[in-house]
Amino acid sequence: MAVDRQRAVTTWGRLFALPLSTQALDVGLLLVRITVGLAFILHGWPKIQHPFSWAHGILAAPPIFQFAAAIAEFVGGIAILVGLATRLFAFLLFCDMFTAIALVQIPHGARFVATHGGRSYELESMYLISAILLFLAGPGRYAIDRYGSEADRDSGFVRR
Repeated sequence: MAVDRQRAVTTWGRLFALPLSTQALDVGLLLVRITVGLAFILHGWPKIQHPFSWAHGILAAPPIFQFAAAIAEFVGGIAILVGLATRLFAFLLFCDMFTAIALVQIPHGARFVATHGGRSYELESMYLISAILLFLAGPGRYAIDRYGSEADRDSGFVRR
């Protein structure tokens, strides 16, 4: 019985011990990219259908800013999903979510977490933090970005 308990403690200790392998981190980044990428594709799809006028009645944004948000969400979602120009699109999505929180949600009385069905900006905050994560950590191993230019490979540059 003591041996089984020791084995269980050792197994759990290994499972939660730091640091994680780089493969585990790469799989985690892949899962984040898949989730965030698909979510932004779905959020961006209706906007890309009317890229210069999707925010009519929601936000008094000039058409060029509506277009920028539509591109950031739809094209950015695809790029994040496959890991192409990840840091660029993560930055654009950060800007998009910051704008959504600061110019739409908070001015309309949204709380961070809504109670009793009110407006909230917790989802936008999660997307914003996910964009920061992808900007700082990069796309991970399982991404198109990993296959950089020959100059990157020759210089010994390691793309994360």
